This record gives sequence, structure tokens and C-alpha cells, in this order.
Amino acid sequence: MLMNTTRLTLLIALTFSLACLPRTGAQAAAPPEDPAHQELRALRDGLLAAINRGDLAGIEPFLHTNCVVTWHNAEVSRGHAGVRAYFDRVMKPKSRR
Repeated sequence: MLMNTTRLTLLIALTFSLACLPRTGAQAAAPPEDPAHQELRALRDGLLAAINRGDLAGIEPFLHTNCVVTWHNAEVSRGHAGVRAYFDRVMKPKSRR
């Protein structure tokens, strides 16, 4: 009985010891980042900066002339004029429209 308990204890200790060893083969170098990720970040940053400034003219260069935008309220705007009309109606106070 004592022999079996000792073996079991040693087996458990060995198992945990092996589980704690670092895995050098599994730690491969990360692949290089696709340049498109940085382009998307620049697009996002430019759009956010223009929106935070309330600069509608600053948003238009990021949009295609025939863009279609579906807003969070399910309203659809088409083209630069549609986006501008939506922002004028939703973002500006009624006194400044």
C-alpha cells in the first residue's frame, strides 16, 4: 500500500513538473503584419478625427462618391450629399441647421 502511494505521488509530481516546463518549439516567431492593417488604422484615425471635429468636408475624402452608408438606426444615406444631410440632421443642434 505504501509503495503504491509513493508511486502515485511521484507520478503526479513528475506530471506537474513536465507540465511546467517551457515549450520552446511551440513559441514560433509572429508573422510580419500585413501593411493593410496600418492603412486601415490610418483610415479609422482620419475618419474619427474629422467626426470629432465636426468636419464634414474632412469625412468626404474617405468616402467613395457613390457610397451607401447604413447607420445604426437602419437609415440609409447615398453619396456625399446623403451623408452630409444625415450629419446635418442628426449631429447639429436644430438651432444651427
